[in-house]
Amino acid sequence: MRYIIVTMLFVVSIASISQAAERCVNGRYHSCTSACPETCFKNPGFCFGSCVPGCKCHHGYVLKERYGNICVKPKNCMKRIFG
Repeated sequence: MRYIIVTMLFVVSIASISQAAERCVNGRYHSCTSACPETCFKNPGFCFGSCVPGCKCHHGYVLKERYGNICVKPKNCMKRIFG
């Protein structure tokens, strides 16, 4: 069961990453970037691997979503309701 969940997460992340390859806002697409990028969310959750294709944000920006393609200034992140 655990293997199935990990496989499903991997497939979903690859699908999301392929969308990021089309366009990175305030960043640039790289074939090897952090599997645990800085995002608007404090806790990145489950991370696997050390190198994945995706958006790397320009200096001073973070990803709006973990596997997204939009980088924003941290001050423009939505405020967290809890925590």
